Amino acid sequence: MKTAQSVYNLHLPPREVGETIPSNTPHAVSVTLPTWDANVDYEEGKEWVHSKLRSGYPRYALAQKNMLLMQIYDT
Repeated sequence: MKTAQSVYNLHLPPREVGETIPSNTPHAVSVTLPTWDANVDYEEGKEWVHSKLRSGYPRYALAQKNMLLMQIYDT
């Protein structure tokens, strides 16, 4: 049986830095930056944030499937 709390949790965004919003969506263009430090470090181009980004707006980031293709053809 679903409780009000379990239904509510379905709509919460992921809490890990760089996860897609909505979760597990291949065409999402938004990602989580759940803390102030994550936001500041993203703007400053810090590797720990940028390396965790799973998606992004096409003008600024490559989709994961495109990155996978680049890795396959780069070898």
